[in-house]
Amino acid sequence: MRRPSPDGFGDNLPQLRHFLRMRKLPALALFMLALCANPAWAADSTVLQVKYAKPADMVSILKTAVLQVGAKVEITTEGTQITLHGGDEELRTKLSGILAEVDKPTGRVPTRFIKLQHASVEKAAEFLNKALAPPPEAGATAEGEDIPVQIVAATRTNEIFVMGRPADIKLVESLVRAIDTDPPPVFK
Repeated sequence: MRRPSPDGFGDNLPQLRHFLRMRKLPALALFMLALCANPAWAADSTVLQVKYAKPADMVSILKTAVLQVGAKVEITTEGTQITLHGGDEELRTKLSGILAEVDKPTGRVPTRFIKLQHASVEKAAEFLNKALAPPPEAGATAEGEDIPVQIVAATRTNEIFVMGRPADIKLVESLVRAIDTDPPPVFK
């Protein structure tokens, strides 16, 4: 026998979400009320709080990680809160770890050298700078720090020097892995 929910919404989660958004309640309140409405739904959900990075960037990183393992996890965001629905507890724990690793303050801007095996370091750096350049109208937002990623070719050591937010460094690392193939890609 299902116990009735205290708010009267029952299994009507879309109506509950609309109710909470109209009252501008945070995602955590949505999560707590959804627990009352459907306890089984909460068993496979995790709410994460983003402190320093842009939530949209974090969602992109988490979705990339989910795609790499081929899992079915729905990722939603509201303000600086990210909710993971589905997947197993181990996967959600790993995703929480990724968020903790990347969501750091940028008092000291992190740097990293990334070694290339096959691609031309000059062409790869030029390509990455063009691909990651912010649009001309981009500016600082209220959510997250806005530090542009800087990529420089170190030709003597065949490495790319990356300086920026931890999330940007992770993104550049994954892009370098994708473009540093044998035979090397042709950049245009």
